[in-house]
Amino acid sequence: MWGILPRDFTSSSTVWVLFCIFTVAANNCPSICRCYSRTADCSNQNLTYIPRLPQGIQKINLSGNFYQNLTSKTFENVSRELKVNYLDLSECNILVVGVGAFKGFQNLTHLNISYNVFEEVNLSDILNLGIEELDLSGTKININRFAAVKSRSIRKLFLDKNKIKNRINSSIFENLPNIENLTLDDNGIYNISLEGLGNISILSLKLNEIIFFPLFCDSNNKSLTPSLVYLDVQQNHISNLKNLEKSSMCLTSLTHLDLSYNPIRILRNDTFVHLPNLTNLYLKNLFSVENIFEERSLSSTSLLELHIGNIGAKYPPSFDSSCVFHNIPKLMILKMARFDLMNANMSLLLEFLINLEELVIYDCHLLQIPHIISNLTRLKILDFGSNFIGTLHAYLFEDLKYLESLSLTANRFSVIDNNSISISTLDSLSLLDLRFNPYACTCDLYWFINSVLIERRGILFQKEQESYQCSSPINLYNRTLTVYNPSYYECHSLSTQGVIAITAVSIFILLIILVVLYKKYKWHIKYYAYLLRSRKGYEKIEGTDESDFLFDAFVAYNEDDRSWVISNLMSELEGKEQYRLCLHERDFLPGRTIFSQISHTIQRSRKVILVISNSFAKSQWCQYETLVAQNRLIDDGANVLIVVLLGEIQSKYMTDSLHMLFRSMTYIRWPQAHSLGRELFWNKIKLAMKQ
Repeated sequence: MWGILPRDFTSSSTVWVLFCIFTVAANNCPSICRCYSRTADCSNQNLTYIPRLPQGIQKINLSGNFYQNLTSKTFENVSRELKVNYLDLSECNILVVGVGAFKGFQNLTHLNISYNVFEEVNLSDILNLGIEELDLSGTKININRFAAVKSRSIRKLFLDKNKIKNRINSSIFENLPNIENLTLDDNGIYNISLEGLGNISILSLKLNEIIFFPLFCDSNNKSLTPSLVYLDVQQNHISNLKNLEKSSMCLTSLTHLDLSYNPIRILRNDTFVHLPNLTNLYLKNLFSVENIFEERSLSSTSLLELHIGNIGAKYPPSFDSSCVFHNIPKLMILKMARFDLMNANMSLLLEFLINLEELVIYDCHLLQIPHIISNLTRLKILDFGSNFIGTLHAYLFEDLKYLESLSLTANRFSVIDNNSISISTLDSLSLLDLRFNPYACTCDLYWFINSVLIERRGILFQKEQESYQCSSPINLYNRTLTVYNPSYYECHSLSTQGVIAITAVSIFILLIILVVLYKKYKWHIKYYAYLLRSRKGYEKIEGTDESDFLFDAFVAYNEDDRSWVISNLMSELEGKEQYRLCLHERDFLPGRTIFSQISHTIQRSRKVILVISNSFAKSQWCQYETLVAQNRLIDDGANVLIVVLLGEIQSKYMTDSLHMLFRSMTYIRWPQAHSLGRELFWNKIKLAMKQ
């Protein structure tokens, strides 16, 4: 046709010739269609006829039109010379497919006639075309009709949403011996027999009513599906995997298994260990009343990717953190969701997963990122989203040289500084997600705003700076961090530093003798003062009915001081003195707002103990608790409030309410290390509780 091409006929010339051919085809394209790359798209035009199409077209999309009856004359405008291999007639309101309707398509390999409810169709006529891929989804076709037709060409068959609602018998697909990909999703199937599917490699049965895992062995323990690679049975009613254990020897080629959204109650030891080629296992969103993982239930020498999650268990899933992941030596991707790992030993849980490249622990009630991740040096993707993490260990990510993506979204970070995430870590990341955290808009965020949100905006998730908002102080609530954005001089005031230095030098000599004497004898002084005061004895507050109180004391504290409250205050007052304390993380009831919980429990507590530290002073919720406690103080008198000071409060965190509190109330200071001082501290607390 073209003759002999000259030697200097380059690839660019070839591209030009092809461009000319496609341009001619496009120019002859009907106005109601779009023609490109040998494709004619005439979809959703309410057509009742087939338009004449240009030469060179091989793929035709006619979906969303109106062809009620397909006859032998319907496609007269489609020339046989077109050699069409792909035809889409989905959602065309077709009722009848007559004999010989597709006789002109001698090269057709892909036919999509899904979502047409047929009154009459001749399957043999269609399958005799030599079609390799056929989509009959949503046609309500009687599946038993496949038992009467024969085809050695069909490779892919899609029968989703056909309301089969019965058992799939072994004879249905016997005459279609070369099916490799079969999809039967959302049909109400409750059982399936797999005879006749000897060449199947992909089988999807999701969204059905299957109760028992299918059997893949015949009566002689020979595999019915020796080539099966991918099996999807998610969103059924499978509650146990006994049949999987029986069929393991017949699933030697299986690489992908999806059991998600099934009410599986118990995963027993060695359930997957006899699937020698299993690489991807999906156990997402199991919704049994109780999930139990035996210690070797997830063992597999071949597994590379594991998705495991809980959606509706009444009780937290039970597994031994020291064993459950210890026999998956090749695992590269682990995604966990909606487990209660607050008290789990994360070091034991993860220590053997040294090949991990992606780790997702989502919504698992974690209070901190475990140190063990610094040993997982191959990590590329790390996601601890939707947990209760409020602080990061310094230089936690420094050893993760391959880390590309880090997500800590929807946690409890109020401040992130360059000790939390170093510049070297930031520079290695291609994606960083720290959205939806309750940031405290103070000078502590200066580095984060400038070094991350502004200078490295390109690595942020979707560059959504609007999702980084102030939680405190009140005047900046819901303002974006970049709007707050303090200047360098606001947060690095040289004049303030100078005043502090001059003042310190000026008074140092005058105070040093007093400080030395005070430090040497302070506990003796306080001890004798306590002895004098303790002679007053117990005085009951007039008009107070003890039966009105639910708690002896409401304890207001910041999460950073949680360990002190539990190890010291709670141990002493609840453990030894038998007082009942109200701790928000333990005693707040679900279903009520935090504001109402604070107000209600403070009113129903005989005393209010404020555990004040720099973290307390920075917290918006603690400031609110202080205001409510001060209102109670005004109503009921000084004996209601007990102020405990854990350390010196920095001036920049000293709010008006705290300043007024320190001026109007005496407080009890926690001694850092002194036996006599500790004894005096607890005696003061107990005396205050009795008054």
